[in-house]
Amino acid sequence: MDIYIPKMREDERTIQSICFEDASNFSVDDCTGTTRIAYYEEPGEMAVVGYFAVYKGDFLSHRVPARMVVVQYRGLRAKRSLKADGGQA
Repeated sequence: MDIYIPKMREDERTIQSICFEDASNFSVDDCTGTTRIAYYEEPGEMAVVGYFAVYKGDFLSHRVPARMVVVQYRGLRAKRSLKADGGQA
């Protein structure tokens, strides 16, 4: 069975936040003013390099190398574990 993992540039899901290793993050919400996070690519010296653009309104406030963060998509939550009898844990 073949498993296809889409490339970031092909992924159409909405990005809710990007999180750094130290637990700091950029998140789309009213508190920080961040209105959108978008993935894009630029040519590097030997290959294409992925970045995230963090917008506040129409203003590009930050560029973040994709290799530095973990992405959280809007509307996706961790699945709850279930007990053996079918009830929630």
